[in-house]
Amino acid sequence: MTWCDWQLREWVYPVFGWFDEKGHRAVNRVYLECGKKSGKSTYAAAVAAYMTVFFGEHGAETYCLASTEQQARIVQLQVEQCFRNSPELVPRARIRTGALIQWPQTDS
Repeated sequence: MTWCDWQLREWVYPVFGWFDEKGHRAVNRVYLECGKKSGKSTYAAAVAAYMTVFFGEHGAETYCLASTEQQARIVQLQVEQCFRNSPELVPRARIRTGALIQWPQTDS
């Protein structure tokens, strides 16, 4: 996936580019609102997968909320698809379809 310049500027950099004086992320909650077909679900799925696996935080709990059950299901399925499409990730993750994804290496 390739991000558009505006997605990087408005979504990615503000969330992952700010740190406090101790080196911790300054942002730990995000509310994102924009028009249809702008990539919100894909962005949410990518962030959820990243925060669970690659951020390196032990015991991380990643939640992705949506305004409808249907939208939440879309994001959950995209996260599952992200894991299942990766030969490196799928054997190391525990996926309960439509419910939960666990990363045992960090108990996340």
